[in-house]
Order: sequence, then C-alpha cells, then structure tokens
Amino acid sequence: ARTISVTTIIAAVLTAILSVVIANRTTRPLLELTETANNMTEGNTTPPSPSHSYDEVTQLGHAFHTLVTQLRTQIQALETEQGKLAAVLEQMTDGVIIVDEQSQVELINPAASKLFETEIEDALTHSLAEVVRQHQLVELWQQCQDTGDEQAIMMELLHQHRFIQSIAISLGEALPDKYLLLFQDLTEWRKLEEQVRI
Repeated sequence: ARTISVTTIIAAVLTAILSVVIANRTTRPLLELTETANNMTEGNTTPPSPSHSYDEVTQLGHAFHTLVTQLRTQIQALETEQGKLAAVLEQMTDGVIIVDEQSQVELINPAASKLFETEIEDALTHSLAEVVRQHQLVELWQQCQDTGDEQAIMMELLHQHRFIQSIAISLGEALPDKYLLLFQDLTEWRKLEEQVRI
C-alpha cells in the first residue's frame, strides 16, 4: 500500500510539473501576442519575432506576425502619400479648405489661411463660417451639401479689395460627408480686365 501511495504521489508531482510546462508553452506565445497588440495601440507596429515551433498557438503567432508586417507596410505607404499631399497643398497658390457635414474645418492650406487671415491651427478648431467670415461662402457650401453638385461663385472680399472665385465640391465616395472648397485669387486678372475696358 505504501508503494502504491509513493507511486501515486510521484505521478501526481510529474503531472503537476508537466501541466506547468504545457501551460507555459501555451501561455507564453499568447502573452507575447497580447504584448504586441498592446504596443500596437500605442503606435508601435514593429512585428513580433516569429517562433520556430509549430503548435496551434505558434501558428496564430505567425499569422499575427504577418498581419502586423502588412499593417506596418500600409501605414508607411499612407504616411508617404500624406507627405506628398501635404507638400502639394503647401505649395499651392490657390486656397484649399476641407470641411465635414457639420461645416467643421478639417484641413486648410497656407494659401487659404493667408487669404482669410487666420492661423492654420486656429482654423482647425472652428467652423467654416468662423474661418472665412463670408456668408456667401457658407451659402455656397450649403448649396453643395444640399444638391451634391459642384457650386461656384465669384465675389469680392471687401475689406481686402480682392476678387476670388470659389468652388465647392462634394468629395462623395472618396471621402463621404466631406466637402472641398477651392479659392482662386483673381484680383490681378480683374485689374487687367478693367484696364482693357478703359
């Protein structure tokens, strides 16, 4: 009976040790995946190091590794495209403003901020009406929003003695509920036109 008891105790100890080993092998990859996922939420998209074992959890790790790698590549490509767009907007002589369906300004380039005498950082926290301070331009955006069609108007900014052509366009499927407003300064063209008439 004593031999049986000793054998039972040894078997129980071995079972416990084996359970710990198996649990560690199973939970370690899961903990690593959890850590990687947490890092991703903080902006770190460095792929986890792939393991060389082939159980189900490790296969999940390999799949996750592939996903993170692809995501990192896509983010880098997007950042490159955004950089190109920012460079183009920076150099444009025409003013550009993008607003949402609530008329909140989401993007404004330097030419538009100069035209409407506002700082870019300030504009991004205000509505279109607060930025342009021209009811005709707000009405232009509203007409575009109501009809979904491109709208255009030529008007004078009286306090600056500038003539501008303004165009409002719905960005449609590309950016739902977003609207592009383009402002072309035609002051010099208008002066030349008046000189020709004289």
